Amino acid sequence: MVELLFIPVGWIYLWIRYRSSAKVKSALQNHFDDEYYIAGAFLFYSLLLVSLGVSVFALILVTIYRAIIDL
Repeated sequence: MVELLFIPVGWIYLWIRYRSSAKVKSALQNHFDDEYYIAGAFLFYSLLLVSLGVSVFALILVTIYRAIIDL
C-alpha cells in the first residue's frame, strides 16, 4: 500500500534532482536498484530523520532556555 505513495514521490524526486533522462536512469541504477520505490522511501525517511533531529534540537534549546530563565 505504501508503495503506491513512494513510487510517484521517488519519480518526482529524481526528476527534480537530476532533470535529465540519462542522469535519472544512472542514479536509479547506481543508488536505488532500479526502483522508484526505494528513491521515494529514501526521501521520506530522510525528511523524517531531519524533522526528528530538528524537533529534538528545539526541545533541548527550550529546556536550556527554561533552565536559564528559572535561575
